[in-house]
This record gives sequence, structure tokens and C-alpha cells, in this order.
Amino acid sequence: LGAYDHQDLPFEKLVEELQPERDLSRHPLFQVFFNMHNIPTTHAVLPELTVESLPAPDVEARFDLTLYARERGEQVWLELVYNADLFDQTRMAEMLEQLGCLLGQIVENPQRTIGSYSLVTPQARALLPDPEAPVAEPRHEPVTNAFLSWANRAPQQPAVRQVEQAWSYGELAAGARTLARHLLANGIEPGDVVALHGARSFGLIAGMMAVLLSRGVFLTVDRNLPVERQRLMIEEAGAKHVLFIGERRPEEDGWVQELPSLAITSIASDTGRVIEPQAITVPEAIDLPELSPDDPAYIFFTSGTTGTPKGILGRHKGLSHFIDWQRETFAVGPEDRVAQLTSLSFD
Repeated sequence: LGAYDHQDLPFEKLVEELQPERDLSRHPLFQVFFNMHNIPTTHAVLPELTVESLPAPDVEARFDLTLYARERGEQVWLELVYNADLFDQTRMAEMLEQLGCLLGQIVENPQRTIGSYSLVTPQARALLPDPEAPVAEPRHEPVTNAFLSWANRAPQQPAVRQVEQAWSYGELAAGARTLARHLLANGIEPGDVVALHGARSFGLIAGMMAVLLSRGVFLTVDRNLPVERQRLMIEEAGAKHVLFIGERRPEEDGWVQELPSLAITSIASDTGRVIEPQAITVPEAIDLPELSPDDPAYIFFTSGTTGTPKGILGRHKGLSHFIDWQRETFAVGPEDRVAQLTSLSFD
């Protein structure tokens, strides 16, 4: 109605006032045009002449879509003109079917709100899946199971290499099991957060696997981050334990010992073995817990560019799904090598 009230406004004036971003590939104001022809048809009567109205020839589409509606007696005829570079005839025919289905619903139940009607035609409904039907969640083997299974099958195969030193899958699995039992002996409960702080090394990889094997949640803390950021991550995540990997730097890392009720274990970066505290004896008889797909696995923090960094919790089923997808998508096999280039603060 507002457009009818201002229909005499020149198009050039409208563009001048609105100043839309111009793009030569499309109309500056709209892409879809609806044109309702409901002006009564007049028949010219001329002496000694027979006058006949002929249909206008097909015209090229001036817009992406133009829908013409013409009243003919008790009917409304619809004609859709479209840009063939954007749409095909099959899609446009289906769109007209959808419009007809929509109009039929409106006529039958005119009191309903427009958003309550459906654009799904009876023909399409027979082809589409039932949106109410439950979808089975795919099952993916936990990463820990896949890792230990491979370590049992190929214990001598190299798993991690740093400069000239290499760890086999068997060595990595043994180190991870020992560290996991150490965490369990120190009271780690399912879902407890364990922070890993220190250098990228064998000890870091073994520590990450150990936390997963103990049914804990690992939080990697990049020592290159500001101390305030490291402290915030550990406190916000509610870490109960810190695995300190590599050489301790009192002037840089002393703040870790200031955190209350935080157990600290030092791990050798080159062997992954516990070097402090040495007084605790870890029995080999400690059984590793069974994992559930819904168990939390790790926490990573956002960059904090919009304010305070926020912790993102990842679960085992999400981690397993990602690993399976990545391995299949990129065809990762036993002969491939993957470089650890990202920082410890990156997911």
C-alpha cells in the first residue's frame, strides 16, 4: 500500500536517496518482482476491421525472478519468468507447484499465520525423509581404544619423532599407561581436568594420552601465553592436577605453585616418565577405566578477542568422529607423516 501511495516517485530518485551498493550483475534494489495484472481487458471496435489480441512474445528476464499473475474470469493464471543463468526449468516448475500448494492451504485455512503453512508439496513429501523420525547416532571407536589397538598390532612402528629421536607405538602406549596409573593413584576422578604445561615433546603426547586413558579431561597450556592468561585458563577450567613437562623455569613458571589445591607432577620431556614427586609408588595392578562416548575429553579456550576467553568442552565422541573423518577424507595411512605445527592453545 505504501508503494501504491508513492508510485509516481521516479526510480532514479529512489536510487539517489537509498544509495545502495551497485553491482552490474544485479538490480540495485531487488531481485524478485511480482506483477499482478488485474486491469479489465478492453476490446477495440473499429468500423470494417476485425481486432484480435495476440499474446506478447517471450521476453528475456529483467530480474532474477518475475512472477506475473493475471485474472481470467474465475481463475488466476501464473507465469514465471526467470534468469536461465541462475535457475533451470525443473526448479522453476517445482517452485510454481510449491506456490500452488501454499495458496491451496491458505484458501482452506485463511485464519492461520503465514509461517504455519508448508512449502512441501504432496509429491515432494513422498520423496523427503520424515523430519520426526529419530536418526541413529553413529558409533565411533574411542581414540584411546584405537591407539592401544594399533600399539598392540604394530608396537615397533614409529609413532612420534623429534629431531633424531623416535618413539614407537609400543613405547608411547607404555608411557601413557604408566602416567594414567599415576594420575589414578593420585585421586583423579572421571571428568577431572588435568592441565599439561611445558614443551612440545614426547612427554606432552604421552601426557595427553594418559589423561584420556584415566578418563580425565586434558587442558593444554601454552607457556608462551601471558602468565595472566595461563592462570585464567587453569582457574576457569577448574584443573585439579598439572602435568609439568620438561625443565622447570622458576622465574617463568613459579606462579603455578601459587595456585591452591593444585597437585603438580613433573614429567621428563624426552622419556615421559615421572621425575617429581618420586615418593609415590604406582602399582601396576591399577585398572584403566572404561570410556563412554559422552565422556568429556578436553578443553580449549577461545582467543578472547571479544572479551574474556571462554572454555570449549570437547567430548570423546566428537573427537573420535573428527579423527575418523580426517583419516578418511585425507586418506591418512601408516606411511604418512603429520607435522605438529600449531601452538598448544589451538584446538
